Amino acid sequence: NYSPEDQIFQASLSNNWFFDRPIFAGGDAYIRKTTYEDFNQTQNSPVERVKGGNVQWGFRLPQLYFLQIGMATGYERISYEQENKAIKTFNDANLQSALQAQIDRTFQAGSFAYVSASCSQDMRNHPMFPSQGYSWLFDMKIGVPHCRDGFGFLKFNFDAHWYTPLIQEYGAILHLHGFFGYITRLHSHTIPYRELF
Repeated sequence: NYSPEDQIFQASLSNNWFFDRPIFAGGDAYIRKTTYEDFNQTQNSPVERVKGGNVQWGFRLPQLYFLQIGMATGYERISYEQENKAIKTFNDANLQSALQAQIDRTFQAGSFAYVSASCSQDMRNHPMFPSQGYSWLFDMKIGVPHCRDGFGFLKFNFDAHWYTPLIQEYGAILHLHGFFGYITRLHSHTIPYRELF
């Protein structure tokens, strides 16, 4: 996957019907380079490199309309191509130093392991062009802190979609979408910049 702001090389292996049962398992390994062009407090746009991988597993419950429950664990290593030096904003040296400290904490290099869990259901009448039904996803992610690097966080997301036809089956479709997210630091640890989105 390539774009001016985001380049990703990813290798994936998965099976959605493990042992011919509604059990899924898989894994990913990836290298990602991201340029944060919308961040304008540094002399050059921060360029982040991430190397990581994960394994996922889970199951679906046919008796509950294929409610899906999943788990994952993974590891990421974050680095930056250059020093993220703050632009000259304040004449006061203390304020300028505080700005630099904030940028250093925002774009912090390091590594972390994580575990995540999810619960979802898809009751749409078509996976690509739905005209009725609903889908929802709830997931939780914990960045596990350790002594060497300062990352540690707890993150929740809830995403829901609902569809209903207004004119015939595919003439005009009403689509309602809701999203809620929450993230917090664990103790005095920091949150990787990408996890804020």
